Amino acid sequence: MRRPVSGLVLCGGAGLRFGGRDKPLELLQGRALVDWVLKRLAPQVDGIWISANRHIAEYEARGWPVVLDDPAWQGAGPLAGLQAGLRACRPGWVLVCPGDMPLLPQGLAARLLNAVPPVRPSLDGATVQAALVHDGRRVQPLLALVHTDVAPDLQHYLESDGRAVRRFWSGLTTITVDGSDWQAQLENLNSQADLARLAAQLAASPDQRL
Repeated sequence: MRRPVSGLVLCGGAGLRFGGRDKPLELLQGRALVDWVLKRLAPQVDGIWISANRHIAEYEARGWPVVLDDPAWQGAGPLAGLQAGLRACRPGWVLVCPGDMPLLPQGLAARLLNAVPPVRPSLDGATVQAALVHDGRRVQPLLALVHTDVAPDLQHYLESDGRAVRRFWSGLTTITVDGSDWQAQLENLNSQADLARLAAQLAASPDQRL
């Protein structure tokens, strides 16, 4: 039986590479990027929470609860959204993903859940706290299965002025899961040019299997 898992979609960024626009609300083939993410994520999880800091009503219209960053961590980047989400989600495993990854792999939750021990026993003397996806070139820092037990660790990290996501993961006991077969689906959309290029790819590949 599949273990329960919550979904957390990070949409709280400043969108600096998109001229300050809210990137998850940018359109791809007439649909907001976040809607692509939600459609692929929903069948994999038992509930979704959206982390956002602006355009709240637009995100709430998607039908899932929206969580805002704690005012103490405004401007702290994606870790502030992760912290808010871990406190809002049901206790247990949380599948974290960015709101601007429209081709989110549909087998993501299953692969990560299969990689973590069923009863979270120790790995080299420490409990597994997160499973991170490696796309064949690098670890994707905002694509992970994280246990809500790490919320106190994240609180301490934020209080010590920690902001770097990769450094936070390095302080936990993690496992890395191979996602090299998903490399094309995990490409970052860092500019309008990237978005236009993906739109062209999808137009040439209507079944969306990239």
